[in-house]
Amino acid sequence: MGYSLKIMRVLAAALILSALCCGQALAAPLSVYLDGHVIPSDVAPIARNGRTLAPLRTVSSALGATVMWKDGEASIKTAAGDKLRFKPGEPSFVLETADGARETRALDVPAAMSDGRIFVPLRVIAETFDVKAAYQDGNVLLSSTPQYVDGQPLTTLAYYRKMTLGGYWTAYYGNADIAIVYQLVQAVKQQEIPAPVENAAALAADSNIYVGENYYLSDEFRFYSGKALIGEWGKAEPGVANYLIYSWVGKPGEGSDVIYDMAQDKWYTVNEDARGKLWEKKNDMNLPAEELYSDYA
Repeated sequence: MGYSLKIMRVLAAALILSALCCGQALAAPLSVYLDGHVIPSDVAPIARNGRTLAPLRTVSSALGATVMWKDGEASIKTAAGDKLRFKPGEPSFVLETADGARETRALDVPAAMSDGRIFVPLRVIAETFDVKAAYQDGNVLLSSTPQYVDGQPLTTLAYYRKMTLGGYWTAYYGNADIAIVYQLVQAVKQQEIPAPVENAAALAADSNIYVGENYYLSDEFRFYSGKALIGEWGKAEPGVANYLIYSWVGKPGEGSDVIYDMAQDKWYTVNEDARGKLWEKKNDMNLPAEELYSDYA
């Protein structure tokens, strides 16, 4: 009887130790952070031969690249136009630069498949996108270069959408995404035009719903160096760069939508193709958004 009790105690201790070990492993999964914000992913990075391999699609997309899978090969195209091609198990990858050059480069460890995803060495991603990589508390920290305007880094995008009844402010993060949005906003500015009405600048600076009788505020893009400054009643303080888009609500054919560059105090007609791309990108940001204010009914 005593011998059986002893065996039971040993087994119980082993089970407890196993549970604790497993609990520790599950409690601290490896995550990838970009510019201080975790990149959402349903798979964690993996380790191979002392190297960290990151999920290619998740990390590359967050850095502004397009990722494709075809015929057992993964390829990414960066915003600069470079292409990289990887095959699971291959100890090298192919780099095709935007100017047409092509070369094969060695990998420390081959690209690998896991959970239906392709993983590549983190070092390659860091070098490709010119980001800094560090490790802290079991997590990977990536830091990308922000877009600069007048010597100030754009680290937060505050976006306002005007609805029929009210509107809402949303904050977006991630240097790569913000840089793309900023560049798309510049493309939306088509042709410089005179101010719609005499006091248009003052009305726009105060985020008035109407500028004149025929221009109705639809969107605001405000870029901040640091935290977005959205105060009481959704009043936004000026950022480093501020752009307001007004929709034409007058008689059809007699006017068109306009965009106001607050820093330059200039008005432009809207390039609709660029506006469509801007809208698509705004709806496809890679890091989680943060709601700042809403009075939308």
